[in-house]
This record gives sequence, C-alpha cells and structure tokens, in this order.
Amino acid sequence: MCVMNIYIDRYPNGQGVEYRQTAYCQNGQPGRPCHRLSIVENPVRAVQSGEPTTEQLEQIMNNARPAAAGDTFLDPRGQAVSGCGETSLSPEALTLETLPPGGDDSESERSEVSRNSGRPLSKKFSKIFSKSRGLTLPPKFPKSRGDTTQDIPRRDPLGLTITYTPKKGYKVDIIFVHGLGGSSRRTWSKSQDRDSFWPELFLPREPTLSEARISTFGYNSELNSISPSILSVHDFAKSLLFDLKYANGTDGEAAEYGSKPIVFIAHSLGGLIVKKAYILGSVDESFRDVVSSVKSIVFLATPHGGSDLSRTLADLLSVTGRPKYTNVAHLKDQSISQINEEFRHVSGGHMSDLKLASFYETRATSLGVQKTLIVRKDAAVLNQPGEVVAPMDADHRNICKFDSRDDPNYRTLQKLLAVCGV
Repeated sequence: MCVMNIYIDRYPNGQGVEYRQTAYCQNGQPGRPCHRLSIVENPVRAVQSGEPTTEQLEQIMNNARPAAAGDTFLDPRGQAVSGCGETSLSPEALTLETLPPGGDDSESERSEVSRNSGRPLSKKFSKIFSKSRGLTLPPKFPKSRGDTTQDIPRRDPLGLTITYTPKKGYKVDIIFVHGLGGSSRRTWSKSQDRDSFWPELFLPREPTLSEARISTFGYNSELNSISPSILSVHDFAKSLLFDLKYANGTDGEAAEYGSKPIVFIAHSLGGLIVKKAYILGSVDESFRDVVSSVKSIVFLATPHGGSDLSRTLADLLSVTGRPKYTNVAHLKDQSISQINEEFRHVSGGHMSDLKLASFYETRATSLGVQKTLIVRKDAAVLNQPGEVVAPMDADHRNICKFDSRDDPNYRTLQKLLAVCGV
C-alpha cells in the first residue's frame, strides 16, 4: 500500500503566493517518504497578493481531497510516477505548510501560524477542518528552546533552495546542509538577522567564489515531545537525492543540479546525510549522474565515528536542548561507523576526484553549568587518503557561523575551499 500524506503547500512566486496540493508517497513504509508529488486530477492553485482571507483559504481547503486509487502523480519535473498502487490517507495528514522564501524561525518544524496576521492558523482553520472529512490539525508545536522572538517566527525553507545565482552565470554549486536541531538559514547565521546569513553575504564577494551558485538543503531536524521526528538519516538522504535530481529553481525551470560541479558544506549530523546520499546515489543508476558531479565535501564537526560515539550523540542532543529524546537511536541503528565504511568504499573509486575536508572544534560548548567538546577530533576526522584536516577556533554551535569576512574561521574555510578546487 502507498500511504499518501496530503499537504496544502504555500509557495511565494513573482505574483504573490501560490497554494497547491502535494503529497508524500511513503511506499508502504511509514515515515519513509520517497516522493513529493503533485496530484494531477485536482491541483489546488490560488495566487494571492499577501495573506489570503478566511473565505479564500476555505475555498482552497474545500478543493483539497485525500489521494485515491488511480490518481496520477507528477514529480517536480512533470514526469508521471507509477507504481504507487492502492492509496489511503493517514489520519491527520491534511495540514497547511507555510514555506516563505528564507526566514530564520527557531527550528525546522512545521509551523501552523500565519506570519502576517499574527493569528494561529489552527483557529482560522478549525471550522474548515471540522467539516472536511473529519480531519483535524496536528497539535501545535511549542516554541523551541532559545527562541527569543516575541512575534511569530518565520520558517526556514525545506528541501533544496537556491539562495544566490551569479548574474553572469555559475560554474559550481555550493550546497549547505544543517545538522540536528538546526535549519537551512538559521544554522548559517550569526544572529536572527537575515543579513547575517553569511553564505549569501560573503561568498559572492570572494574572487575565487564569485561564480558559485549557493543553495541550502533544509529538513525537519527538530525533536519535540509532541511530535518527535520519525525520519532517519536514510530518509533525509533520499530526499536530498530526489531534490538534486528533480528540484526546480526560482524561475520554475529545472535547477539542473549536476550540470556543474557540486560542493557540499555540512554541519554536524548534516554530514551524515551528505555521506548517505552519496552512498545511495552511487549504487542507484537513476542518481549516479548527480553523485558523479559531487567534487568536494566539507565537514564541519561531523561525527564520523570515534572511540565514544554514544557520548557524542548524547552531547549532540544536549546541545539542541533535547537530552531526553531517543530519536538519535535511528543514527545508532544505521551505525555511523557503517555509513563511514560504506562511504569509504563507494568514494574510493572516485578518490582522485572527490576532495574531502574535515574541520574539528577546539572550544568547549556550554551545556548548562558544564562545558565540553561535542565532536572531538578523533570523531570529526574520516582518516581517508587525501582528506584535508584542520582545526577551527570555535565551539560546536559556532563552527558554522561567522561575524565577517575577516573572521579567522571564515578565512580558514575560504582558503580550504580554494584547496578543494572551488
């Protein structure tokens, strides 16, 4: 059975805001989405300038429906997807997902609030959902630890998002992947100010990087007591591969990842997602062309292994403010060391082309009254031939955040990118 989780997604475009009905195909494996698809028979498209009215939202919701047997689904490139088989709707799958262009909300969780109106969408939609096939909104998520914003937080983009394209064209793709408890823009920002998103602010000003297209990959990395994530590194890696193959750019055309060399910069557990995506793509002919375009991977405090992996994972949970959650068991089950060995095997044949660089933290991270190194050097190094290894004068939280182009840590990374051939 193919369980289709239906969403009404909100996308900004040049004319305002577009809403369309999409779905996650789980291929009979709960919590393992393999496709994000548009329903052909009943697309929901409503373009608005600004925030829609309650009546307009009600019309959108009334047009939405659960997936049904016999539906045709399109992937992001407009190709029909077959083999979905019998379909059914999971109990609380119909939600409104808000995807503004950028933003810096406190975590990568699904937000059920209206940015402009300042009112929870759950109130606005309560009557609509009550008469819409008995479906209800999932519970509201609490604000994340450390969120000091007084107003409604903005949501960082999920999936692959192009944040900068050189006007004269680009020669390389640089893709940033955040870690556990992070998000696609906030992880790379020194403060809540969007202008502190350094990849877009600094890299285009570097002579050696001015021809790089910059993208982020966001995924739901948040853990909370109401709706703990049931996805794993494997799922996020598949999602990354799918986006690389089929993602569209800001103009609606194919993003064409893989047509130019790709460089990944990954923080913490984001490095495991990149490695797993590389592994999966190397053994899958449909994604092998994209993976072959990956020329460099830069790891920032990624736990590749080490002598005390359990302690490292426990400390990572403490950094995110979720020490009591056991979702990291997914990482243990998949075995970080196994991912490392598989990565070593599949990358070995391309070692002359694939350049690897690993940074490790040298400052202790505050965990309440204590301070500790989260990912120690022995865990942050792959120990592969040709790997560039370098320390960074930062703790685990700030190894991926820079104050300015004169920040010594940024200069170290920028020079390393040059060594990697970017």
